[in-house]
Amino acid sequence: MLSNTLENVLLVDDDVDHLSICSLILQRRNYAVRILLGCKNLDELIEVVREFRPGIIFMDHDMPGIGGLDATKGLKSNPLSKSIPVIYFSGQDDVAQLAAAAGADDFLRKHFYMPRLLELTARYTA
Repeated sequence: MLSNTLENVLLVDDDVDHLSICSLILQRRNYAVRILLGCKNLDELIEVVREFRPGIIFMDHDMPGIGGLDATKGLKSNPLSKSIPVIYFSGQDDVAQLAAAAGADDFLRKHFYMPRLLELTARYTA
C-alpha cells in the first residue's frame, strides 16, 4: 500500500466556485490541492487517489455520476483508500446523518466558515 502524503488534499465537488475558493484557501496554507470536478465512477476516483495520494479527501454529497454517498462507501471499502479521512460536504440540513451513512470521518456543512475548513484539514493531516 502506498503511503499518503498528509499535505495533499483532494477536493471532490461539482461546484466550480466552491472548488476554487477551497483550493485557494488551502494552497495559501501550503497544502497541495487536487480538484476533481464531479466523479463519473469509483474507478476514476480510486485512480486519482492512487496517483495523488491525498492525506484527506473532502467529498460533496450531490454530484452527477457517482454521488458522495457511494463514492465515500467505495473509498472506505478499498484497501488503498480506507484509512484516508473523508470529510463530507453538503448544504443539506441532515449532513451529519448523510456523512454517517456514507462512512465519512467528519462533515462540513456548506456554506461554511472558512476557519472550520482549515481546522478540519489540520486535524486530519497532523
